[in-house]
Amino acid sequence: MNRIFWAITGLGIALVCAGIAIFALFPVKGNIGSIKNATPQKATGQRPCIEYDSVEKQDNCHWGTAEREKKPEICENISDSTEKNLCYSSVAPKIPDTAPCNSITDDWIKDDCLAAVSVVTKDEQNCAIVADPAKKDACLSKIAESKQEPSICDNVADQSARDRCYYYANRMHANQDAAICKKIVNSSDRDSCYREAGRSNLDTSLCTNVVQELEKNTCLYNIAVDQKNEQICEKLSSTGYKLACYRDIAIAAGELSACDGLSDEHSKNLCRSEAAEKEQNPRICAQVTESDTRSNCYWGVARAKKDATICANVTDADKKDYCHGELMEKPTESSDCDIFTGPRSSSKDICYVKVATAKQDASICAKIATFKTDSGDCYRKTALAKNDPAICELAGKESDSAECYRSLAKKNTDQNICKKITDEIDAALCFEYIAQDTHNLDICDNIADGQVRSSCYYSAR
Repeated sequence: MNRIFWAITGLGIALVCAGIAIFALFPVKGNIGSIKNATPQKATGQRPCIEYDSVEKQDNCHWGTAEREKKPEICENISDSTEKNLCYSSVAPKIPDTAPCNSITDDWIKDDCLAAVSVVTKDEQNCAIVADPAKKDACLSKIAESKQEPSICDNVADQSARDRCYYYANRMHANQDAAICKKIVNSSDRDSCYREAGRSNLDTSLCTNVVQELEKNTCLYNIAVDQKNEQICEKLSSTGYKLACYRDIAIAAGELSACDGLSDEHSKNLCRSEAAEKEQNPRICAQVTESDTRSNCYWGVARAKKDATICANVTDADKKDYCHGELMEKPTESSDCDIFTGPRSSSKDICYVKVATAKQDASICAKIATFKTDSGDCYRKTALAKNDPAICELAGKESDSAECYRSLAKKNTDQNICKKITDEIDAALCFEYIAQDTHNLDICDNIADGQVRSSCYYSAR
């Protein structure tokens, strides 16, 4: 029953919220036919479901086949009533059509089904069929946001949900409508709406509608920086905000001449660093008086120019490593990694992983010293590159070896590789991966724990 709980929870939240939106790519509509006349099915490219040796396997097979083939009538073959209902609910949004929802006997799952189809089809009229008030409101809100139509929110019953609906549906527009903000009852949400509307329209007059002083200052500050308009900074009531406004306009503009006018040395240095990166001029970084900010400056210019030689100017050893690592071409020899000297950076280790994988030489992984966690990753990637399970044995840690074997088993769709894993839980995960990829529920029988095995059947369906 554990998998049923999670399946219901997943459908109740993920389907209604957003997860099923991708199924809009399959606009197949129409009557699903006579569900009661359904016949036992065979999963596409797989064995017939009725050939499985247990009802649990057969039910999961029918469910999976119904989803893949988008045929809700196959759900009728399922023995367990809850799973049958969930099957209809998961297939309906994929068609998409509300007809399968009418075959569901559980009202809670039926509401999920109707709401999910409504969101996919963006048909708010179907939300009216949903019985549960909260689910109906969620259905309308999601469609309002998706269609960018705040007027749909008028039908949301709960005030708090209606306020959020107005806010999110309105903010989807490039130029938000301040008139929508007036409909919001909650003062905090209303302030946020005006703040967003002010910024999207670059209209400071909308900020005057904001009640909370902090939100009002944020509204004005955002517009000032977006427009690089220092005059707006004068409207700010907070001295701290006002100083930040002047500073960030200068930094955003990246004008070196404006940097000296800033009040504190750190702001001047940030401004100079921004100007250096904008002009791709490393000489400006020399004017930065703080060591850490100066290192960031050279790193930023090196990135902007795609010139690794500039990294030599970075004084912090770890940042110098990151700078070189970001711009380095694919290393081909272990000696290429000698350029990395930072005591705390993982750049040298990452370099060794790249070389070992490229050369398919697991002996290079033994050079990893700074971060031993990269060692397991090195053996795994090298094993995959060479397609050699024997390399997994060199990983050392049992968990690293298990991950290595799982990756190879998944790559080769080979359950026998999973049998090399000694930990029962790690082995079960490996078998589940293969079962899920092949839709072969019999692979799950390698799992000893009954609850985990049932979860595997569910995944493999």
